[in-house]
Amino acid sequence: MSEGDRTTASARSSTLIDDAGYRSFHTRLLTYSCGGPFCDGYVLGIIAIALPSLARDLHLASSWQGLIAAASLLGMVLGGTLFGYLTDRLGRQLMYTVDLLALVVASAAQLWVREPWKLFALRFILGIAVGADYPIASALLAEFAPRSRRGMLLATMIGAW
Repeated sequence: MSEGDRTTASARSSTLIDDAGYRSFHTRLLTYSCGGPFCDGYVLGIIAIALPSLARDLHLASSWQGLIAAASLLGMVLGGTLFGYLTDRLGRQLMYTVDLLALVVASAAQLWVREPWKLFALRFILGIAVGADYPIASALLAEFAPRSRRGMLLATMIGAW
């Protein structure tokens, strides 16, 4: 197949997806795509509620409290930058699975933290996973959503946050 034929075939397939009707596949895809942002919102927001108790239980100085609160945001910069590129190279499905697995493992590991630097490291890893989730989930949903519903589906996914 020549380069021109591949380009034409690619344009035809994207036109078919863009003009396709809304199916149960799209509902499932929306549900799965909303899972990551829902968890992301929880991961980023819960630290505000947990930090006062953590500060008391772990005897955190104000500098550690600030670092722990900011760790996820710092990780998001790295996650969004690096994993957008890796997702294009390795595939959305694989990277979305790895991303959600990292989110679950790092979240659960926080239960056993007894030192501030470990909590900082886990929150940083969580930030990387959250930052990775944004380009993965939104690209996955936008790629398969029909043009007529794409905006609504993406807005719903952001609302899940």
